[in-house]
Amino acid sequence: MSKINITKCDTQEVTLEISVSIENLVEVFFQKFNQKLQEAKREFIKSDQEKDEILCSLAVCDLLKISQTTLTKRIKDKTIPYSKCGRKLLFSKNEVLNSIKKGT
Repeated sequence: MSKINITKCDTQEVTLEISVSIENLVEVFFQKFNQKLQEAKREFIKSDQEKDEILCSLAVCDLLKISQTTLTKRIKDKTIPYSKCGRKLLFSKNEVLNSIKKGT
């Protein structure tokens, strides 16, 4: 049961007295909590999906605005990290960008 009483009212100030049952207060709290939890969950899933991307050599060249020859040099001097899948080189976008930022 909710009840609002105006205990003082003048042109400058209004004083309210609010009575709310514990059950109603708890229900409102949990509704808001669940709403915020669902929003956070959606954000987490979205950021997790955008977290990393696997790139091929051409995509890395395009990303870094470098030639294939320069990429080959950076692979040989281990400046740009990569993985191999058969004969194909694969690059983690996050690892590539981090290695460029660090200058290693």
